[in-house]
Amino acid sequence: MSDDESLLLFRGLHILGGACNRESCQPLLRLLRRPFDEVDDLIGDTVIESLANIVTGVFDDDSDALFALITDRSIDGFIREALFGAGAPRRA
Repeated sequence: MSDDESLLLFRGLHILGGACNRESCQPLLRLLRRPFDEVDDLIGDTVIESLANIVTGVFDDDSDALFALITDRSIDGFIREALFGAGAPRRA
């Protein structure tokens, strides 16, 4: 991807999360199942910095799909940790 395309993807993910676009949850979870090198090339530091917030924003109440990724040891640990952060209850 070009730098412009990477920036567009980065911004788009944050916009979808902020807009609580639930229709993007399953495609995002499928993307996160890709090999880590591909995910890292596509979203890089977003995994550590804001993936939990993005997933929380788009979450479509399919906890089975979310926890399947969290418990899948073939998924990168940083991604699993971010997903766990999205699935954990938040304190006010």
